[in-house]
Amino acid sequence: MDILKLDKDKVKKQLQDAKPDIVCISAFSYNRFDGFDVAKIAKELGAYVIFGGQHVTFLDKDTLEHVPWIDIIIRGEAEETIIEVLKHWREGKSLEGVKGVSFLNKVGKYTRNPDREFIDVTHLPLPAYDLFPMEQYQSYGVMASRGCPYNCNFCGSPQFWKRKLRLRDPKNVIDEIEYLIKTYGKKIVHFKDDVFTADKAWAREIMEELERRNLGVKWECLTRVNLVDKDTLALMKRTGCVLIEYGIETGNEQLMKQINKGIVKSMIVNAIKLTREAGIPYGTFFMVGHPGETRETLEETFDFAFKLRADSVAFTLTDAIPGTELYNTAIEKGYIPKDFSWAKADKRNFNGFPVPRFENSNLQEEKMKEFSRRFIMRFALGRLFDMKDSKDYYYVFQNEWTPYHFTVKNKKDIQILLQELHKGWNLASSPHQKIKGAILLPFFIGRLAKNHIVRLYRNAKIKLTANDGRIHKESQTQNLITAATEND
Repeated sequence: MDILKLDKDKVKKQLQDAKPDIVCISAFSYNRFDGFDVAKIAKELGAYVIFGGQHVTFLDKDTLEHVPWIDIIIRGEAEETIIEVLKHWREGKSLEGVKGVSFLNKVGKYTRNPDREFIDVTHLPLPAYDLFPMEQYQSYGVMASRGCPYNCNFCGSPQFWKRKLRLRDPKNVIDEIEYLIKTYGKKIVHFKDDVFTADKAWAREIMEELERRNLGVKWECLTRVNLVDKDTLALMKRTGCVLIEYGIETGNEQLMKQINKGIVKSMIVNAIKLTREAGIPYGTFFMVGHPGETRETLEETFDFAFKLRADSVAFTLTDAIPGTELYNTAIEKGYIPKDFSWAKADKRNFNGFPVPRFENSNLQEEKMKEFSRRFIMRFALGRLFDMKDSKDYYYVFQNEWTPYHFTVKNKKDIQILLQELHKGWNLASSPHQKIKGAILLPFFIGRLAKNHIVRLYRNAKIKLTANDGRIHKESQTQNLITAATEND
């Protein structure tokens, strides 16, 4: 059962109708409270509640001790564990000895069984796509590998996957893609791998098999700048790659080193150059508010991001997520209290957000948010006044992520817009570019106004429809809920 766009009453009604014996819930740190709410509803209806996902894998004890309507937690991969758990549940056996689970025993004592070994992903069976509303999706998410061998301090992957890279058989992967295309019609695939080209020889096999079957698929992936080269990019382009997303994180090399990114700026510049020459659109991700971040490093990051001229760019605030090295640092330094519970509505360090921000002594959170908004606007205006090709035009006038995130709501926003307009003007490489940008500026402002009106309309629509069960009032973040009925 997918609870997207469902409020609690609607979720309860669907569970009442389904009468599941077991409800399995998976959630991230960001949407854990949504998952806890569903767990409570399910438990009140008499279901056996199993919870999984990255968040509870790292904070199983905290969750079990503060969320009494969860019966057990499955840590890590669940494919084999869930089968064993269901068998024990059906036969009324104790969970003692079942690897990969945590629970409170009959006397309420926290019990954490040993971790389960990673499964062999070489020949995974097809997911049960028939249980999903596939017609609602514009693209298909396919995970061709699991894990990442790198050790970025802000990411939970090193701890969750133990820095082990496991690869599916290329033919097995393309079998899944072919099934999706032939069954559901759409031909857009997003590879969900942490690093698609972590093993370039394997990635090449994937692409060559894709080419052999001539499926006409368009695909996207996430990878690292140190793991692409001219030949690999040429094959990616030839086999239908329409977007590569690169995690850059910062434009300051000292911070790159500090976060264990394992790259330097020259690698980034070279990868972007090769990607552009290959004719593949690319996106870049940056994080704002690393420990030690300053105004100067933020400006350096923006300048670098602008020079990369990505088809899309995202600036997000740095969060201290459980399971990351950054989270451990935040605990050690007292930025997050040691007795802080992620399973309770504990507002310390929350600032109204469901994940504590990493407190930065140099920049307050509101200032970092302002920098992010400034960068989004300056990025668009800079390209408006220095439009070099059709990509710049697309970014400014057709890419909905550009000015859409900047809405003028008060005098401060107007001030930011005017300041960034001035800086964007100064980014022009010639008087001719400035004139061209000035001519196009009214159209840009018009689009900004249009998007603002659209946002106001959408917000009003959400408020109007919130009570009829189509909009989840407390959160619209994705949460995958599966209700399974076990018959005797």
